[in-house]
Amino acid sequence: YRLYHGSPFERILLRILLPWHVTNYDLVIASSIQHAVQASQFFFVSMHDVVETGSPRTDILFKTTNQGSYNPATRWIQKCRHNGRMVCLYMPTFRDNRTPAFPFSWRELDEICARQQISIIIRLHPVDRSNSEIKEITHSKHLYLHARQEDPALLFGDTDCMITDYSSAVYDYM
Repeated sequence: YRLYHGSPFERILLRILLPWHVTNYDLVIASSIQHAVQASQFFFVSMHDVVETGSPRTDILFKTTNQGSYNPATRWIQKCRHNGRMVCLYMPTFRDNRTPAFPFSWRELDEICARQQISIIIRLHPVDRSNSEIKEITHSKHLYLHARQEDPALLFGDTDCMITDYSSAVYDYM
């Protein structure tokens, strides 16, 4: 029928505004046992009618593989860890109006990171084409620009925190 982006909150809103939109389901899928309990309540179905399937966006976190060791971002994280640095992941959401998701100086942020023993991986939204300050990031010592073609979920388990605004990726990170 419909897959919901990021979390069940959109579904809750539809349940309030359009109650006929969320009834009469035979089967509901959920990404985890916790989400299954919520889905049972949100969709008015018994737990027997909820199937825990995982989530394509995060299932990779539960696989045992050496794939990450060949990832340039993973090697950068390992280098930061070796130097005793905390590693954060910054993932701003996409802005349709093409305004920058980062109204600050990358140079100043790099200086703050140096003082605080922090390194930041910047992962822009895949469809974000704002390139105005990319050069400033790539020349930073404590900031790393994550390649658009690489899966950011590979970084979730290796970083200490995520910084975002209203991106649904925070639900995957938790």
